[in-house]
Amino acid sequence: MVITNSRFTKAAVNLARANGVTLWSREHLILQFAAVNGAALIHTPPVVISAPDIQNPTTDCPRCGKDILARSGRLGKFYGCSGYPACRYTRDAK
Repeated sequence: MVITNSRFTKAAVNLARANGVTLWSREHLILQFAAVNGAALIHTPPVVISAPDIQNPTTDCPRCGKDILARSGRLGKFYGCSGYPACRYTRDAK
């Protein structure tokens, strides 16, 4: 048995069928718990996870304490210390 909190891909469904594996969605699992416990179903709103705002990082440089700024270089976007070139601290924007 495989349970997901999301949706199964078509490839996963085909693989499960071919190998005799039962697939349960989140909704199916909730219904099973409710049936066993006799509990009323509670609607849970979806969780929204947003990416960090690259324009407004909320941290200071761990090396010198100055502001961290969004930068863009030849390798892509990153955070860099506003004290550059004296401080060369950087971190990925991902």
